Amino acid sequence: MKPFFLPILYTDIPIISIKNNSIVRKDIFVFTAKLIEILSKLENGLKKAKIYLAIPPIYYEVAGQAKFKDKMTQFLEKETDQFPGLIDIWMKWDQSVNKSLRSMISQEKIELLAVPVTGAILPFIATSAGIQAHIREGLSILESCFSVRPRGFWFPKGAFEPGLDLFLMNEGIQYSFINENTIKFADPTPSGNGKKPIRSPHGLIFFPIQKVVKQGGISVGPSDSDFSIYKSSQVFVAAENILSDEIADFIDFAKNMAINSSVSMEASKFLTEFGKTAETVHICSSFSITESSSPLISKESIILEESFLIETEIKKMGRLIENSFEKRILKQMIKHWLLLSGSAADSGQAEEAAKEQILSFYKLKEILTGKRQADELDEMENSDSFLENLSLKGWINKAKSNLSMESKSQGLKILMQTWEFPPNIVGGLSRHVHGLSESLAKLGYEIHVLTAQTADLPSFEKRNGVFIHRVAPLNEKDHDFLAWVAGLNLAMANRARELAAVHDFHVIHAHDWLVGSAAVSLKTFLNIPLITTMHATEHGRNNGIYTDMQHFIHKKEELLLQASDQIIVCSEHMKDELKNVFNTSEEMIAIIPNGVFKQEEQLNLHGLLDELPVFPERKMVFSIGRMVREKGFDTIIETAIKMKARSDELYFVIAGKGPLLEEYRQKVRDNGMENFVYFIGFIQDEQRDALLTQCEAAVFPSLYEPFGIVALEAMSFGKPTIVSETGGLRGIIQPYKTGLFMDPGNPFSLLQQLHFVLEDRKRAKEIGENGRKVVESLFSWMRIAEETKRTFEDVLLNTKI
Repeated sequence: MKPFFLPILYTDIPIISIKNNSIVRKDIFVFTAKLIEILSKLENGLKKAKIYLAIPPIYYEVAGQAKFKDKMTQFLEKETDQFPGLIDIWMKWDQSVNKSLRSMISQEKIELLAVPVTGAILPFIATSAGIQAHIREGLSILESCFSVRPRGFWFPKGAFEPGLDLFLMNEGIQYSFINENTIKFADPTPSGNGKKPIRSPHGLIFFPIQKVVKQGGISVGPSDSDFSIYKSSQVFVAAENILSDEIADFIDFAKNMAINSSVSMEASKFLTEFGKTAETVHICSSFSITESSSPLISKESIILEESFLIETEIKKMGRLIENSFEKRILKQMIKHWLLLSGSAADSGQAEEAAKEQILSFYKLKEILTGKRQADELDEMENSDSFLENLSLKGWINKAKSNLSMESKSQGLKILMQTWEFPPNIVGGLSRHVHGLSESLAKLGYEIHVLTAQTADLPSFEKRNGVFIHRVAPLNEKDHDFLAWVAGLNLAMANRARELAAVHDFHVIHAHDWLVGSAAVSLKTFLNIPLITTMHATEHGRNNGIYTDMQHFIHKKEELLLQASDQIIVCSEHMKDELKNVFNTSEEMIAIIPNGVFKQEEQLNLHGLLDELPVFPERKMVFSIGRMVREKGFDTIIETAIKMKARSDELYFVIAGKGPLLEEYRQKVRDNGMENFVYFIGFIQDEQRDALLTQCEAAVFPSLYEPFGIVALEAMSFGKPTIVSETGGLRGIIQPYKTGLFMDPGNPFSLLQQLHFVLEDRKRAKEIGENGRKVVESLFSWMRIAEETKRTFEDVLLNTKI
């Protein structure tokens, strides 16, 4: 493909406003003089080349002010020795850098990149309103000064944090730039060794910034005539600070590259031709495009700390603003905070200017509280001639969310709701929440599980890092199941409100409709995001909705889904089911599979198999699940009847409890199969594991199965596992490689697969071992927890917007 070369000129210099009686830093004028030199060289020398320019937008606003133009003229007249000839260029441009830029933009010699309005380091901005203000106000200035709205964005100091891409996408930004090493170590690892553009989870294209400065400067001239640098690069991005000593060489380098007609310098052209094929990966935090080891923020600087405190205080004040006078004060506060947060990028060199912004904020605060005269606000507005069009959008009457992104990635408090939790195990949901909660706790999250109280269990305990709160339904003796569920939800909601008085929860994570009413109520009460994991649906369990109870449950599921900020399902099948049955949008659904814990190498069987139907002289087939119709245990009984006529070598052990347990036992007795099929009821996890070590194969003949965590558990023991080719189970098994398929509800199909296992022991063993390896590599709980963690963080960032 034709290579792309994107040369970027940038600066991290903070731009301090011009105001009455303020001391303007000399380096602002030095910077402007350098910029005049560069623009003059580009204006006269660029033909085919295009330069991308990244300057904090407030500079353009300041540069357009009459006071600045006068002071700049005085500076150039005084510094003719340092900047010879620039005064003539300056006067030719009518004392306007912006005028020259507008001309070069129209000639397509320069393309502007969006930048935070004052050059702030975005990962250090604490609130959504603050992030939005830096992006939106910057774009507003560029539109006002140049009538352009850039599609590219530049992160000062290369500082990026996951989630910022979502803010940019919401403002129409399509691409940005990041250190090539950040791309190189993305997850999953992309092709190209960090040299190819990638797509972020929210759709932003990132171009890799590659090193161009060598020890002796930038390599240009004859040695580059063959452009060998492109042999391994799809896109080559070179960036240089405008204040760098190598800036002249850099511009020559860009012009030399442009001479080669095989090189394109249009980012937009790349997006059009190749943007859709870019790999989507998760990228971590990143900073610095150079090899400098200097920190982003000077340890001695107090600017960042003050900026954080002022920003969060402004956000809190925004909830109390009631009239136009207070809005004027808030607007002035935001102006000074924006300048302050930009000063934090100056590594401790802007403290005098920062102190001015801090003092202005506290002066405004005293005006708001009546400690100063109201007419002082008029004076400040007249002297603060910058950011006149600043918007208060996002600062007033928005949901609270003053967590910094850093705090979001560590120590989040999650309120997890489930109707069953070990040792109360009814089905796979209990094991799922158990595995997920403990793994999230290992990642540093504070997990509070709210579940139903059962006899002899404490109302509170902390186990393996998880806080477990158990509540008894208000009508726990009620035999009406729906009434019992309603009582459970009332009890959960009451207990959650008590917990919220002590714990500042960040996310509610609800599991299935049985806790839906409490979850929806708590979302409104706590004003935090609700994430729902749908393990199954009533429609799927019954292949339709027919009875009044089914209609009731279906409606509860629908209400829960509609109230959720994000929905998690365990398989592509479940995703399709929600889309088709509930018309849920694809963007709302994340697929995160179930997981299993790695099995111990040697399981101590002592006492575990006592009183269980284990016969060493015969071959056992094991199954486990809730005793309901959709699990397909009728198929096992029918298969056993057919096998009995052929051989008495094989027998079936089926564990689990549920409403059909006695019906299945009676069916076994009616067919005289007591010595071939054993429905043993509920067993402990240790007993389940012991039976899995002893069985010849495991069978899960479900008619409907969104995922099948019990099948994964069987595979983790290295046993050949037979599953129905339905639902999520289809995504687990590769037939005759990692497991075996049977047709749902077909005893002849199950009989055929069992015959294969018995006749070809060697291959059956290989299939079992392959299945174990797949489970351990793809379905470990820590991997599942990492994916869930990403979902939590994405939702939190999304709700800040």
